[in-house]
Amino acid sequence: MILLAADSYDYSGYRADGEKDEDSTKTFHYFVCALCPIKQTRPALGYLAEENRFCSLTGDQVIGAPALGFMFPAFDRRAANIYEALYYTRDTADNHTDFVSAVLDGELPPPAAVQKETFASVLAESVGEACSYEVAQTVHEQICVLAEFKPATRDEEDERPMVSKRMITGLLEDCGVDEPHVTAFGENYDRAFGVGTELPPANLVDKKRFDVTTPDVVIRVKPEASDLVQTRIIDGEKYIMIRAEAGVEVNGFPIRIGEE
Repeated sequence: MILLAADSYDYSGYRADGEKDEDSTKTFHYFVCALCPIKQTRPALGYLAEENRFCSLTGDQVIGAPALGFMFPAFDRRAANIYEALYYTRDTADNHTDFVSAVLDGELPPPAAVQKETFASVLAESVGEACSYEVAQTVHEQICVLAEFKPATRDEEDERPMVSKRMITGLLEDCGVDEPHVTAFGENYDRAFGVGTELPPANLVDKKRFDVTTPDVVIRVKPEASDLVQTRIIDGEKYIMIRAEAGVEVNGFPIRIGEE
């Protein structure tokens, strides 16, 4: 089902001191479109409360939540922007590029899931063995800082921080990654995302998860506690070490860690 509606609302501008300017009221006119899947229900047993009896319900059709949609024009810097549209897709792994090309006559950036996977591949391929735990931790932490940015004013809301090639190369240099690997990252970044492209930080990291995985073990810690994990080489063997605090449990059973 295709739902298309036209609407408008009045809005006020803001003065330099952040207060509303009631004398600058304007009207924003826009279209909103939603594409909703039609779902076929199965026959089921129902209950009619007003008749106090059970009955058989035949299969029917119901309207599902929107799968994609858009608003045009975009509301940009408290004004209508006829050169942009606000686009929505329920599945972040599928941008429905055919729809965008046919209806909006435009191109979309890769889906968030693809951006995250591509960024991780670019970092791993470029830095290679120089990508230590400390490098991965630092990159994750700094991107999370950007993702958690909350604008204090309306002006800051239009200037949300983004992840850029320059930012990541700076982090790699601060972590001691040698110049050839840093240069390789910059070249691969431009090739994968385009020269000068900036990426939304929320598309690149999961702020609530920090995973360390091996073929046999998965270690999941809170991002803010990632410093509890360290890597060591002991007697020629590689180890992942976790500093144990109080309250260690195994399968729900509290255990004691210490000398007998």
